[in-house]
Amino acid sequence: MRTRHRLYVAGFFLLLAVAPIAYQVDRAAQSLPPLDGEFPLAGLTHSVRVEFDSVAVPMVHANSREDAYRVLGYLHARAWRKYGVTKPWNWTAGNANTVSRKPPPLHSRI
Repeated sequence: MRTRHRLYVAGFFLLLAVAPIAYQVDRAAQSLPPLDGEFPLAGLTHSVRVEFDSVAVPMVHANSREDAYRVLGYLHARAWRKYGVTKPWNWTAGNANTVSRKPPPLHSRI
């Protein structure tokens, strides 16, 4: 009886340790941008083909460098915006103060 109780307790604590890790892995898998389909992009002179390898590294096939750079910039910006990496730029521009915190007092005591 005592061994069975210890196994239940160990299983419960194992579940408590594994569940948050599984949740984060699932969230990371869902946050990946789509890797297939057609996306309209203004300013291209010819059609561009993008292939992704097994680890989602893009390979851009274009007729001109300008088109390749435009598509690569689009892919780069799409990935950064998906993960919320643009937030530090808002901080340096002074925009985060109006969004995340109260405005500073007009005058303060020292």
